[in-house]
Amino acid sequence: MPFVVRDPSSFASMATAGGSVRRASLNLRISPEDASIAGAATLAVVVQKPGVGEAEGAGTFVLDTRALAVQRVCLETAPARELAFSLGVEDAHLGTPLSISLPPDAENENGEIVIKVQYACSPECSAVQFLKKEQTLGKSHPYVFTQCQAIHARSLFPCMDSPGVKFTYEANVSVPAPLSVAMAALPQGVTENAAVAEDGSVTEEDGWRTFHFKQPTPVPAYLVAFAAGNLAKKAISDRIDVYCEPEGLEEAHAEFAPVAERYLVAAEDIAGPYTWGRCDLLVLPFSFPYGGMENPCLTFVTPSILSGGDGSQTHVIAHEIAHSWTGNLVSCASWEHFWLNEGFTVFLERKILARIAADDAASSGGDAKVAHAREFGFQALGGAQELKETVGRMGPDHRFTCLVPDLSTGEDPDDAFSKIPYEKGFYTLVYLELCVGGDEEFNPFFKAWLATKANMSVHTEEFKTAYLDYFNSKVDLPRRAVLESIDWNSWLHKPGLPPLFDDTSASLSPHANYDATLRDGVMRLASYFHHSDIMGIGTPPASAFVPGPEGDPSTWPGPLVVAFLTELSVHRASTPLHMNTLPLISSCVALSPRLDRNLEVQFLWLKLRLRAGDSSALDGTCALLRTCGRMKYVRPLFQTLISSKVPEFRERASTLFEEVKGTYHPIASKMVSRDLQCE
Repeated sequence: MPFVVRDPSSFASMATAGGSVRRASLNLRISPEDASIAGAATLAVVVQKPGVGEAEGAGTFVLDTRALAVQRVCLETAPARELAFSLGVEDAHLGTPLSISLPPDAENENGEIVIKVQYACSPECSAVQFLKKEQTLGKSHPYVFTQCQAIHARSLFPCMDSPGVKFTYEANVSVPAPLSVAMAALPQGVTENAAVAEDGSVTEEDGWRTFHFKQPTPVPAYLVAFAAGNLAKKAISDRIDVYCEPEGLEEAHAEFAPVAERYLVAAEDIAGPYTWGRCDLLVLPFSFPYGGMENPCLTFVTPSILSGGDGSQTHVIAHEIAHSWTGNLVSCASWEHFWLNEGFTVFLERKILARIAADDAASSGGDAKVAHAREFGFQALGGAQELKETVGRMGPDHRFTCLVPDLSTGEDPDDAFSKIPYEKGFYTLVYLELCVGGDEEFNPFFKAWLATKANMSVHTEEFKTAYLDYFNSKVDLPRRAVLESIDWNSWLHKPGLPPLFDDTSASLSPHANYDATLRDGVMRLASYFHHSDIMGIGTPPASAFVPGPEGDPSTWPGPLVVAFLTELSVHRASTPLHMNTLPLISSCVALSPRLDRNLEVQFLWLKLRLRAGDSSALDGTCALLRTCGRMKYVRPLFQTLISSKVPEFRERASTLFEEVKGTYHPIASKMVSRDLQCE
C-alpha cells in the first residue's frame, strides 16, 4: 500500500495512520425541487491494525465530513452489522470528523473493511449549487452541479478528503425525469423509472431516472463531480463530446471543436498516452466559480470562456486537458504541495500551446521552431506579470507566497490559493529545465516522472529526489555543478518572487530565455498609454502610437488585446487612468465590438474604468456581477468597488453582494464575503 502523507487539511488523513480508502460506491438521490441530496456511500477501506489499541486511532476509522446528517453506519463485511460512530467537534474550516468503531473481525479475505454510511447533505453543503430554472439558459428545468476542490467533497459524502488518498468508484445517481446526469467518470447507462431509496438501494420508482457511472482509475475525493439538468451533447471527436444545455450547445461546439482534439494529441506527444478513456467537456451555467475544473473524463468549464470564436480563452481547455496527467494522474499529496498540480499543469499547458503554434507555422510554410519559442514566451511573460502582480498585492513576505506553504495550523486551503502555485511553480520548472540544458534534456524526464508516478500522490521532496537522481546520472560535470548549486530552500520555501526573477541577464534566468517577440507590441502599447499620462491627470499622448510587426492594435486578435489590458492594469496599479484616457484606449484597440462577445475583455475594461472613477461603468459592472459567478471576475470587481474613493461604488458593493450572493456557488459567496469584510 502506498505511503499516505499526513495532510493537515484532513481529519481522516491525520487520524488514520496507514489507513486508506481503496474503493467507493456512491448511491445518490438528487431532488432539485427541495435542493436535497441523500443516499449512501459504501467504502472499502484498509487499516494497519484494526481492533488493536497500540496506536492512537487504532480500532477506529476516521472520515471527513462537513454538515452531513449521518443516519446509520453498517459493516458490509460478513457478518454484516451496525457500527457505533460519533461525530467530533466541528471546525470552522475543516468540518467534523466521523469516527467509526471497527470490530477485530472486520476485515474480509482481501484485507478490506467495507463500510456503508447512510446520510443526507445539508442545505449548507459547500460542494453543491442548486439553480432554479430561471437561472439556466433554457429557463425550463432546474440544474445542480458540484465543485469539490479543495476540501468540499466532505460536504457531499463522507470520505478521506485529501489529495493523498486515491480510490476507484462506481456511482448510481438518481434525478427526476426528464433531467440527465453527467459525471466525472465513464457512463454505464441509465435505468428509467428507478431511483435511489432512503437506504441507498436502487428500486423501482415512477418518474425518476438513475444514471450509472464507473471510474476505474484511482482519484482523490476532490475529483468526484457531477452535474444534472437539461443536458445535450455533440461529438467533437471519437473521445471528446461537448455537453451543454441545448440552447448553448452549438456555440460551445463551435468554440471548442477546432482545438480540443488537437490539444489532446499534442499533450499525449509531450506527456504520454491518455489513459482516462473519455475527455468530454461540460459547459455549465454562468454561476460556475472557476474558468475550468479538471474533473476526470468530464472537464467542467464556464461559459465565460466562449468568446465568439476569437480563441482568446481556449487556453483554459488546454490547461484542463493537461491536468489529465499533472494533477489527476499524478496528484499532490496534500494542498501544501499544490504547485505539483498547478505549476506542472501550466508548464504542460504552455508546451501544448507552443506545439500547436509550431504545427500551424509548419503547415503554412513558416518556421516551426521560431513559432514555438514565440508562443511559449508570450504565454510565459504574461504569467510572469501575473505572478509579479500577485506578490505585490499579497506582500513579498506573505507566507502564502511560498511555493510550499505551511498549512499545519488548520487553514482553509481555499484561502491559500492564488496565482502562486501556478506561476511560481511554472517559473521554477522552467529554471530546473534550464539547469539541465533545456527542453530536449528535460522532456524525457518529465514524461518518465509522469509514467513512474501514475495513479500516485506525491510531495515536493519526492520530486526533488527524482529530479536529482535522474540528471546526476546523465549530465556532464559542468551541469552537475549547476545541479549542486540549486538553492532549493529559496525556490521552495522562501516567500515573495522566485530567485532570478528580476535578473534578465543571467543564463539560468527564465526571463533571459523567453522570446518576447509577440509580447513586445503589447508591452509597448501599455507603456505608451501609461507614460503619456503617468500622473493620471489627463495629459493626452504627445504623438501617435507607431505599430510594429504585430500590426495595428485595432486589428489585434483577442489574446493580444487581453494581454494588453492586463499589462496596462499592472502599470496602473497605484495610479488609476484618467477618464480622458479611456476613450483613446477604446478607440485604439477597437474595444466596442469586442465587449459583447468576450467577457474577459469586458471584465478587464470594467476594472480599469472603475479605478478611473467612471460612474458610467457601474451599470455594466452590476450586470456582470448579477449574471456571472466566476471568481476571477467577481472577486476583483467587488474588491475594486469596495476599495474605491467613490462613495457610490462602495455603497453599491455591499448592497449588490447582498442581492446576488445567493446566486453564487457557496465557494464564491464565501470568498467574496471575506474580501468585503477585509476591506
